[in-house]
Amino acid sequence: MSRKPAHTGAEAASGPGPARRDDSAGAEILERFPLAMYAVGSDGSTGHVSPALQRVLGFPQESLNWQSAYLTELVHPDDRDRVLEELAAGRSTLEPFRMEYRLQRHDGAYVWVLDEAVFIRDARGDTIREGFLVDITERVQALENLSVSEERFRTLLSNIPGAMYRCDLDSDWDMEFISDNIEAISGYPASDFIRSRVRTFASIIHPDDRQTVEQVVGEAVTRGEPYILEYRIVGADGGIRWVYEKGQGVFGTEGTVLWLDGAIFDVTERKLLQEQLAKQALYDSLTGLANRALFQDRADHALARLARRGSGLAVLLLDLDGFKVINDSLGHHVGDEVLVTVAKRILTSSRTSDTVARLGGDEFVILLEEDATEPTAVSVAQRILGILREPFTCEGREVSLGGSIGIAFTSGTDAMSTHELLRDADAAMYRAKANGRDRYELFEPSMHTKAVEQFELITQMQRGLERGEFVLHYQPIWELADRTLTGVEALVRWNHPSRGLLPPGEFIPAAEQTGFIVPLGNWVLDEACRQVRTWQEAFPGRPLSVSVNISPRQLIESDLVSRVRDALRLHELDRGSLTLEITEGALLHDVEVTKRKLDDLKALGVRLAIDDFGTGSSSLGHLLRFPLDELKIDRTFVTGMTEDAGEGTSLVRAILELAGALHLNVVAEGIEFPEQLARLRESGCATGQGFLFAKPSVPEEIGSLLERIEPAVTTVDTVASIP
Repeated sequence: MSRKPAHTGAEAASGPGPARRDDSAGAEILERFPLAMYAVGSDGSTGHVSPALQRVLGFPQESLNWQSAYLTELVHPDDRDRVLEELAAGRSTLEPFRMEYRLQRHDGAYVWVLDEAVFIRDARGDTIREGFLVDITERVQALENLSVSEERFRTLLSNIPGAMYRCDLDSDWDMEFISDNIEAISGYPASDFIRSRVRTFASIIHPDDRQTVEQVVGEAVTRGEPYILEYRIVGADGGIRWVYEKGQGVFGTEGTVLWLDGAIFDVTERKLLQEQLAKQALYDSLTGLANRALFQDRADHALARLARRGSGLAVLLLDLDGFKVINDSLGHHVGDEVLVTVAKRILTSSRTSDTVARLGGDEFVILLEEDATEPTAVSVAQRILGILREPFTCEGREVSLGGSIGIAFTSGTDAMSTHELLRDADAAMYRAKANGRDRYELFEPSMHTKAVEQFELITQMQRGLERGEFVLHYQPIWELADRTLTGVEALVRWNHPSRGLLPPGEFIPAAEQTGFIVPLGNWVLDEACRQVRTWQEAFPGRPLSVSVNISPRQLIESDLVSRVRDALRLHELDRGSLTLEITEGALLHDVEVTKRKLDDLKALGVRLAIDDFGTGSSSLGHLLRFPLDELKIDRTFVTGMTEDAGEGTSLVRAILELAGALHLNVVAEGIEFPEQLARLRESGCATGQGFLFAKPSVPEEIGSLLERIEPAVTTVDTVASIP
């Protein structure tokens, strides 16, 4: 393809072109000279052109177009203005000209050239440009390829979450290179660390970790192995960041370390998550106290140290009294608030050297390692019990709690495990509950034996309930004036397969302590309703009713009301035929909650009675608040009428007067002697029960008794209870 460009452009000035050099010697030099040489006249026309230039631009050697072509016409359009501007400046100042730009070849393609020229004024005053061109297309392409490669590398580095680096092996780790991601990690730009212009990388390593980092890196390089470590850095904002670093030394032929190559990654979130998971594994999520696992670990280590130094340890096991009532009545969110407050109070009552843990539910444990003597342990227990007695305020409501604490000791001469120490403290804690709660007890070896026996007893009771080994016996209740039958109280018995018929005192305390009283009490409720309905059907002419004694543990159960309702429906028993007896002590535990429970029971239509009246500390105000129908005088007051006739009779009369003022029916319990009966009659007590009249009997005997008594003078008030 030939080109004959028009005479236009900045070099198209009028005037003669450069002198032609046609001598054969010059032509031979140009032919053999490797540089593409040229000369351009003041009018922009091309003078002599070396064959090398023709080869660069791909023009045939026989072409004569060069004699009239203008080089500026071959400049790439995107480069032309820039080239013409530089040429104009050069002609004006006669300064040497040097530029890189593109020229169009004969085939239409473009080549990159380096143009170096000088400007010369001839005798006529015309400016002539003489210079040479070097084809730099391959170099430019190589640079472009390198630029693309570098961009790809930068993109790759920016997409890697870590910061890649190359640094010297010295105390400051002067960076030859570090990628820009270091700014996202540390808050400092990468340029700060290059050759330590602003700061050294070592300067941002946490002071507590720097020595370890230096040691790990130095030892790994000495062994010729990669190094991997995690440490902290201090960011530009002053915050602490965790980083993971992996790198290795690069060695020369003589085994010397040339530099270190590696990468740094921000692992702060992972570290925080690990710390959180570790805390969850070792600390109670609700209270922040140590959990069972951490307590076990600390106790195990303390016992190991104890074996070496031969001192002592103490464990205090605390179980809250009355917490279940709060949890069931006010809700778990209030219960959680109480547990958090309890934890804080225990901490304030303990020493900084003690380990306080929550084992679960409402059970806490304190490990005493320093000065773990009996006086010290007792002092800690007393402080905890004292601070627990102070009222809690939850959601504007005042809540009362107590605690039972068992204390166990071990010394360096004992070969005890943590499990055994907790077991002993647990046995002592149950002794504290059995002895009235809100107290502490020290472990004694006999407690362990009793705990094992109790465990076996509970297992047997659970099996006995499944096998139908429990039965109800009934004791009549009489009108005292004429000994008319007015009711029957049912007492639970256990027909043990090997020990025979057991009275309540043999198993009820253990059932109360372990909670087995709840399923057993539910069975009594159901069986009593069934039995009285059976009697009603057998003796339709007699208005029969039944009262069921509700244990304190049953009273705090959230489903008590629904269970009573279900029992009435199941046996088609009229609601007015059921009276529920509740002990005085149970009524006084969290009065507000208990009142709401009794109101709900009363709303079902059942009757309510207070049992064992006089053994608690209820006030007249409390009695007025509860929806009661009946009061039962405890047997101790009846016994007192014979042991101290004057005072005993006065107390009973006071109770009768109180009941009359409250419009409550009265039943005297435990009448065993005629003189007791006589004084009760004189005092105005209408009804009573006791061995003087009859012992508890099986249902068949009560049925026979009902058959022998005339309907007109009989009212059966069947009272089922677990004394």
